[in-house]
Amino acid sequence: MRYLIEAFRVWVVKLAFPQYWGVSTFTILAQASHETGAFTSKVYREGNNLFGMQPNSRPFDIQGKTMGRENSATYPTKWHSVWDYFKRQQAFRITTIGFKRKTVDSGYAADKAYKSKWQKHINKLLIFKILTYACIVVAVVTFLGNDKGLFQKVNFKKYSLGRWYNRRFSSVKKALNFK
Repeated sequence: MRYLIEAFRVWVVKLAFPQYWGVSTFTILAQASHETGAFTSKVYREGNNLFGMQPNSRPFDIQGKTMGRENSATYPTKWHSVWDYFKRQQAFRITTIGFKRKTVDSGYAADKAYKSKWQKHINKLLIFKILTYACIVVAVVTFLGNDKGLFQKVNFKKYSLGRWYNRRFSSVKKALNFK
């Protein structure tokens, strides 16, 4: 659930920055996941810092207080953290094309393997991305459907996948009163 909330937060703030509309929300979410240890770190929980941003004197820094040994900025809300992230990207002229490479090259992280670690988080989020889109499709189909329901509107017998589905899940369909 945390991933869904943070994905929504990133997506909403990203709307204010049209130059980043071409960057996948999940790419940015993967970076936040990497920086916060899958949204479990103290910096995330107590400092409202999604991206491990460091406090400094840049004009778009929201609060700039440090947080213990982590030396990370604290923010009034997580929304401020996401806003600060996009303002930082904007200040460093990070563009949609080559977003990850340019972010790393701009000095975002000192770790030489940062880009590959970021990519690992993107790969982990792939299943989450697929499930999210599947839920959206199901919600839309359900919303647009009528009283007959989805399974009665689609003739599964026309398709080989449908035949496989009917053989494997006929007992489930009967239990759910689908014909």
